Amino acid sequence: MPKYRTNFEIGLEELRLIEDSLTSRVGELSQASLDFEGEKLRLKDCDTVDDKMKELKEIRELLGRLHEQKIWFEPDTYVPRG
Repeated sequence: MPKYRTNFEIGLEELRLIEDSLTSRVGELSQASLDFEGEKLRLKDCDTVDDKMKELKEIRELLGRLHEQKIWFEPDTYVPRG
């Protein structure tokens, strides 16, 4: 089994590209889900829908973790926190 690095060096533009790609994939999966709801339910497609919903959930969780790691505001002067 391969070993993985625990630290990564990713630039801001690379991170933006990853986020944009994941957001685009969320849109594709959401649209596919809406299209599927408009059609008649076929038993063989249920697994496909479950797989798509699982992927959608995983991507949204990843985007959430990336969002939480951003520093949105850092004051120029010292501000006590707590």
